[in-house]
Amino acid sequence: MMTTDRAGCSRAWTMIRAGRRSRHAVSALVLLTLSTPLSAEMVWTSSGPLCERPISYAESSAEGTSRAYVTILGGRLFRSKDRGRSWSEIGESLTSGYASYVAVRPGSPLEVYYATFGDGVFKSIDGGSDWVAINDGLPTMLLERTVATDSAVFVVSPPSGVYRSRDGLSWEDVTPPAARNYYDLTVHPADDRRLFVETSDGVYRSDDEGDSWIRASDGLPLAGLNNLIADPSSDFGAYIASYKRLFRTINGRSWHEIGPIPVTSFVKPWSLLSVRGTIFAGQNADFDPEHPGLLGSRDGGRSWFAAGLEGENVPRLQSNAFATFAFTDGGLYLSRAGRGPWFRSDRGINAATVGALLPLEHSFPGILASVNRCQRARVARSFGAGSSWLVEGILGPYEISSLAATHSKFPVLLAGSGDAIFRSEDLGDSWSQVPLGGGLSGGSVRSIAPHPNYPLVVFAATDGRGLIKSVDAGVSWATLFSEGHFDELGSVLVSPDEPGRVLIGSSSHGGIGLSRDGGITFEVVAGTEGLSISAMAMDPTDSRNILAATWGSSALYRSLDGGLTWNAAGEGSSAIRSVAFHPLQPQTALAGAEDGIYLSNDGGETWRRSDDHLSGKPVTAVSFGTDGTAYAGTRWSGVFVASARRCGGLEDITLSRAPAVRKASFKTCNSITAGVEFLLEKDRSVALRAPLIRLIDGFVVESGAEFTAGFEF
Repeated sequence: MMTTDRAGCSRAWTMIRAGRRSRHAVSALVLLTLSTPLSAEMVWTSSGPLCERPISYAESSAEGTSRAYVTILGGRLFRSKDRGRSWSEIGESLTSGYASYVAVRPGSPLEVYYATFGDGVFKSIDGGSDWVAINDGLPTMLLERTVATDSAVFVVSPPSGVYRSRDGLSWEDVTPPAARNYYDLTVHPADDRRLFVETSDGVYRSDDEGDSWIRASDGLPLAGLNNLIADPSSDFGAYIASYKRLFRTINGRSWHEIGPIPVTSFVKPWSLLSVRGTIFAGQNADFDPEHPGLLGSRDGGRSWFAAGLEGENVPRLQSNAFATFAFTDGGLYLSRAGRGPWFRSDRGINAATVGALLPLEHSFPGILASVNRCQRARVARSFGAGSSWLVEGILGPYEISSLAATHSKFPVLLAGSGDAIFRSEDLGDSWSQVPLGGGLSGGSVRSIAPHPNYPLVVFAATDGRGLIKSVDAGVSWATLFSEGHFDELGSVLVSPDEPGRVLIGSSSHGGIGLSRDGGITFEVVAGTEGLSISAMAMDPTDSRNILAATWGSSALYRSLDGGLTWNAAGEGSSAIRSVAFHPLQPQTALAGAEDGIYLSNDGGETWRRSDDHLSGKPVTAVSFGTDGTAYAGTRWSGVFVASARRCGGLEDITLSRAPAVRKASFKTCNSITAGVEFLLEKDRSVALRAPLIRLIDGFVVESGAEFTAGFEF
């Protein structure tokens, strides 16, 4: 039976089997085929993960209304209405610098200030829905801190000074005299008129909101000062570190040394916080990942204990009346007691810099994403089409620019990071670095291409060492080809139909190279000379149809004869970083660019924008899952997942040896072929949400596939 609904979705149903599992249940398995072309109206939704550093946190509660705000490295702003338990992004229309900072008027949770390093200050009076720039009187847009009190707002510019606004519209200079290089501003909780400023000339204090200042550095060394914080236990108290030594003042003018802070960081603690009788020191775990990311002291810094967050970098700490917050390179943690245990408090914050995507296939569904600013380079893994993520261990200090899986029953995962290749035989649970040997180090691994017909054969394109090859599934490698411009490569492809046909793209204006002997020799394809290739993709249903993107330009090229000839295939408005073909609809392709996503429905001949929520975001990687789900990796904003617009509605479907199914609706129009299993209970009616869906090749789609069905019999 063939039915076409109003959205134009065609579905062919074929009965596979039906049988009774028990006296109280009936099961039926049918074959479902959905086929709908993707359109320019693809719905992209933010998926995760969070593996980026929070920068600042601000919270205000007044008259029972609570608002919390957090900024993430990369210039993104999130808001919580439940004291940090869940978050949603706001201020997407704001222009922002790489780092941004947020402050809230203590008595007005809807009055928010957002300071950026590059674009000045923005203000909202409705909790972040609408914003206006307020830069009158500011001589610089380079800002690194903002603090709000009931009567004033302050911003700090490292090269310029300290500025104050009393009316929330204009600014005045309140910089301490004779000071240079301004690093931080702290408001004392005992009196919000009392300010401390950390500079390269020492510490300055004001008791009148910056109208006047005194130098408050007696007893302090000038070298290595860091992490100035207020001491709530004393009206004039404060702490500061000089390298790894902790100093304290109780009169706001002279300091005495308490002792060393036993951090394993390079030269200093990354953060300090004094809250409810405990001092916390955050560490840089890059230098000793086995040690706790946080140290604590309950005796004023004379002795210290491990306070949790092992292996995490903790560059910032903050607290409020309810909890202590630890900002790590991997996300936001809170402790209600202030002494642990620590819990993730960043649900809804999706932020990560993605370098590569790898959908898993067959019996191992899911997707991998390399996240490159997550303390170091890591691999995040999702088994729910991006609905939830697990961030795995550190692979290395360099960005992961390529991910691949061998074409075998139990795939080997490979990751290219800097001049190293990492290998996993357990779907990413653990990774080991492969010694390349033979002088192969020194060239970044840009692309990895397992041979589609020979599971042990893998090619890798390197930027500096040419084309390398493994014949043992990535255990060992040898240089295969590195001549002229082809010692710097951006991409490699292998044809499944002609095993000896290999294509490489030069990243240094050498064009595209074609080999017919498995990569031993190459010839430059005529017409591609001078091109720098950033990525290539091959149509999974027709290896003659190939797309190539170029470095530093918005041009795409297409070949219809397996790489023998190439023609221009459209142009975006910014540089293209990645291209991919749909696995089930060969005429559908995606291109990820610096300004969003481009879609083609004619095999790459013409392109148009298709990025609603991705517009303006730099897209670093695009890919399709075997079920046709589209994925886009971005810089700073994590992974986005897309499906075509949904359609549904099938009625009066009769299955042999099972009662009539009177109603069934399907919320996705993505093209898949699936066996759908229903379990009907003895009360003769049931409504099931997201039952198990099995593709015919054994691939399992989890409940996140958004399938619903209703039955009566």
